[in-house]
Parts: sequence; C-alpha cells; structure tokens
Amino acid sequence: MKLAVLGATGNTGLCLVRQAVEAGHDVVAVMRNIAKFTFQHEKVQVKECDIFSEDLLSDALKGCDAVVSSLGARTYKTNLYSESIKVVTAAMKKAEISRINAVTSWCTTDNPNDRGPFILEWILKPTILKRALADMALMEDYLRDSCPDINYTIVRPSELQDKSISDKPIKVEVERLHVPGGSRCIARADLARFMLTCLGTTEYDRKMVAVAV
Repeated sequence: MKLAVLGATGNTGLCLVRQAVEAGHDVVAVMRNIAKFTFQHEKVQVKECDIFSEDLLSDALKGCDAVVSSLGARTYKTNLYSESIKVVTAAMKKAEISRINAVTSWCTTDNPNDRGPFILEWILKPTILKRALADMALMEDYLRDSCPDINYTIVRPSELQDKSISDKPIKVEVERLHVPGGSRCIARADLARFMLTCLGTTEYDRKMVAVAV
C-alpha cells in the first residue's frame, strides 16, 4: 500500500513513517518544511506542501491509496483541525482517494454518559484544552456529517508520550470518548501501530474510536 502521511515531521508522524516502511508500505511524507525531516529510506518520498493549498496537496497525494494524518497544532488556541480537514478531504477527492485515518483526542465532546478522567473533564477541558478539543470535535463532525464518500477512521488517544513501542494490546472503544480503565497515557509509537493496523481491516471504517493501553 502507498500511504500519504500528513504531519510527518511531528513525533507521531515520524513514528507512522518509520513503522509504515518497516511494514513494507511505500510512503509519501507530506510536510511544510522538508529541512525538518531527516529520516531517509528508499520507500519514503518527501514532498513539501502547504496543507491549506488544495491544488498542491492533491498533487502530493496522487497515486496514494490512503491518507494517514497526524496533523497537530503547536498551540491550544487553534482552528487547524476544523479548517485543514476541509482542504484535505477536497484534495483527496481530486486525487481519487477515499480512505483517511486521523488523530484527535479523548473527550472531544461532552457526553454526561461517557465522562473521561476527572482531571481531563473538569480541569483541563474547560480551560487549557477547551479550544483545541472543540476544534477537534468540529473536524470529527465534518467527516461524519459532510463527507459521505470519505471512509474515515478517527482515532482518539489518551495523552501522548514519546516512548518506545510496546507489545501491549491496544484497548479500543468504538464510538466512545475515552477508554474506561485504560491508561491515561499512550506512546506515540503505539498509537501509530494501531493507526496502521486500522488500514488492514474494515472493522473501524467510518468509526470514531477511543484507544488506550
């Protein structure tokens, strides 16, 4: 499979690129600044691209079978998620790609029947993470409600950590906002492991899934 990885210079994106080539996939690593990308492999093609340019992005995606997005904002005050997904899905349609796997977070929306950990729900979500989680929720809504021809999987991880990949099984809750009893942290490498696994099954097609270890 040929995969386009968006946000390839980020820590999660780099995990995705490394694991994808290890699994035998060809990768198009899409990024704003190629100077920040030092990983080299014969199966990796690097493309510098403005993620908000539909025409440039569609050219970068041509020939790929699926998009794996680890796009993330460097600030909590952001509209990156809700605005970029509109451009990404439009570019995918131009490039004739229907499959995308993207990352948001635990507890993107409010559901009194599906409360996450106290610190996240009652301390971080109403304050520091308020705008970022709300913007992620807009992205999720857009894929679900406005993209009937896009086969998405939205992966909602707990807090991401820069740790080595583990052999722990990934706990998955379909259409849930968190994983009851799951660890409140997950290695980016384990998140990447799960995201790539999703591409080999139809189990999570057009689903939003919370994950943890």
